[in-house]
Amino acid sequence: ERRLSGLPDLPSFNGLLLDKAGTISTKTYGVACTARLFFFSGLIIVAVVGVVAFEAINRLRDNTALVVHSNEVLTTLASVDAEIDKGSSARRGLILSRDSAFLIVFQTARDNADDLVDHLRELTQDNPDQLRLAEQVASAEAGRFAEMKASLDAFGAGKPLRRELNPHDATARAIRTGLLALVSEEHRILADREWRAERTEIAADLAIGGGFALALALFFMAARLSVRAACEHPARHRLLSER
Repeated sequence: ERRLSGLPDLPSFNGLLLDKAGTISTKTYGVACTARLFFFSGLIIVAVVGVVAFEAINRLRDNTALVVHSNEVLTTLASVDAEIDKGSSARRGLILSRDSAFLIVFQTARDNADDLVDHLRELTQDNPDQLRLAEQVASAEAGRFAEMKASLDAFGAGKPLRRELNPHDATARAIRTGLLALVSEEHRILADREWRAERTEIAADLAIGGGFALALALFFMAARLSVRAACEHPARHRLLSER
């Protein structure tokens, strides 16, 4: 009767259902495997992005510390220059006005300049060229204050000091030349360090942003395929139940 009615016989119909259920099962398994692949790929990318972010933060911190170091060097150089000018002004003020208060100002400026030069040596230990210039400035600074102190001693002894009133002597020019060389070199170093810090920050932002975007895309695809695989399971069970 099934042949007369145009329907397939029962064994062939059951075989058709089994083939269709098997096809759905194979397809579902492939979709599930692809979903797991996307998911674990996203996890790997997140882990890699975490490592990149950690390294970028450390590198950015190091570059920032170097920038701060360069700014401290520049500040120290400016302070050394200011103390030398203060000492020169105090010497001239003492000679012109005979006010002993200028002697205290001179001694304070000399002590401050010595401390700043020592600090400058410490700051430039990481750069031999800068350290060499710092030693030159230190030598010129010591010579400058020694000359000024000698002129004040001579003034106290009643000797004429017309030449000593001129602030543009050879020692002052040597100090100024050394300070300008240090400032110029430190500005160059500072610009390079700032560029490296900025470049590191930009690269980290791109890597982290792109990595997370890719990971989110993979997680989305994994979720979508998982939903698809879950929806195909009831169809397979329905075909098997019809058998």
